[in-house]
Amino acid sequence: MTAERTGTAPRLDPADGGICFIQTWEMAAEAQVDGWLATMHERIHVLTSRPGFRSMSLHRGLDGTHAAVYAQWDSQRDLQAGRDGVPAREGHTALAQWGRETGHAYLLEAVYLPDPRRPLR
Repeated sequence: MTAERTGTAPRLDPADGGICFIQTWEMAAEAQVDGWLATMHERIHVLTSRPGFRSMSLHRGLDGTHAAVYAQWDSQRDLQAGRDGVPAREGHTALAQWGRETGHAYLLEAVYLPDPRRPLR
């Protein structure tokens, strides 16, 4: 697992109006997932520098043929502007060589955390 950190993690709060973008990708084999992840790592700077970007996490499917993106943006407008720029569209085209995507924007409804009375492991 690769971890990149250049700031603090955003706080998840349904009251702050942020947008969650969840996108899944389906590939034919694990080699395509590897290629997709490498392409995403090479191009992620295009989104992280955009106004309204909060965070993004990349997930490798346990089945070896899927990947998922979980991203947070300040607003639907910021998300759309980030995705509509020429560099982002070029990045999407580069990712599409590896597989097929679906993606949707969601408003955060609720966040549940562990019971603070639960013993730590």
